[in-house]
Amino acid sequence: MWNGVQVQSMVYTVQVAYEATIWSFDVNSVTSDSLTVNTSDTVTLTCRGVGRPSPEMTLSSATQDTIGHIPQGTPSLQDKVTEVTGSVTAQCRDTGIYTCEASNGVGEKQTRRVTVFVRCKPEVLDNRPGDGGRMEIPSLNFTTKAVRLNFHFAAYPTPQLSDIKFFPQRPNATSVAKPVKGNTIQVACSRHPVDLFNVTCAVTVNDITSSDAGFYQAVIGNSLGDVKVLFQVTVNAIMKSPGGEQDSSLGVGAAVGVAVAVMVVIVVVFFVWLWRRHWVLPCAAATEREADVRLESRNVEPQQGIEHHGQGQSDDYEIQDIEGTTPSEYASLKIDDVGLRSVYSKITPTSTSTRTTVTADTGQVYENTDMSSRSPYVNASDYKR
Repeated sequence: MWNGVQVQSMVYTVQVAYEATIWSFDVNSVTSDSLTVNTSDTVTLTCRGVGRPSPEMTLSSATQDTIGHIPQGTPSLQDKVTEVTGSVTAQCRDTGIYTCEASNGVGEKQTRRVTVFVRCKPEVLDNRPGDGGRMEIPSLNFTTKAVRLNFHFAAYPTPQLSDIKFFPQRPNATSVAKPVKGNTIQVACSRHPVDLFNVTCAVTVNDITSSDAGFYQAVIGNSLGDVKVLFQVTVNAIMKSPGGEQDSSLGVGAAVGVAVAVMVVIVVVFFVWLWRRHWVLPCAAATEREADVRLESRNVEPQQGIEHHGQGQSDDYEIQDIEGTTPSEYASLKIDDVGLRSVYSKITPTSTSTRTTVTADTGQVYENTDMSSRSPYVNASDYKR
């Protein structure tokens, strides 16, 4: 303004930015967290969002492929809803989580998800080409423990085992199947927690013999159809069939027998070791000590200082009982015992005498004599009874 007259004019615009927000995310015009469709159906996903500036928006399929995209817009005075659309023709492997993302540089990226299930019969995912253009046949080697083989399928709903057949030889168009005994083959299927199209069917083989070795054809399916998978089971060579070959149970029995034999050897070696260290049971030890006392009493040479009747001088001795003996044994002495040590060998001097007479409880009398100058063996006539 100059002297009350407008000389120049300018307009300033203030714009307040705010983060992107996802207003809606629907599949085939249905707003829901999950939707089930059939194979070959067209699946159309529409995601809408707002923000200032207008957000960048991206749609991703279950396989993380981009199926729709809109770049970020410029600021404007009038806000408008930004919409992105994408579509797929549903196949079995299109089961999974579909994602919508929106961001405009203000705040954090916004994300919405919806789960789409495509109904379809099982499709094998992991078979590989084998010889002659045929599919490679998985093989299991059974020993004595259960073994497992996994098959992977794309399927919804989750399939289950519907039938199983046994062929001793690789089957062909004219092969005749045999029944599978008991629960030798078990199949359990489960869905992957992230890759929802991926179903794993675990085939468990247990409790078989070599007569059960061969080819197995499992039929796995759901309400929309099934698929046949072929696998081979071999049996460890140490196992025999009931018709003369050794069975797995025999292998287990042999192992138990070896274990028992080893324990017996250990026990024997232990007792031999104790015997070599002269260790015996307490009762046996007492018997052995008693036998040693008796043996010692009959094998010790006559001591010096016992006078013969009528010869030399000697101390007077008093007979004392040895523990474990009785004086009655003194009455059993015979002429053959001359020169042998008496069991009453533990004696103490009482007085000095030229002649000592000892009387046992039987009334018999024995006189000591000095044998230092004589042979340890004397004539029986020199002893009084």
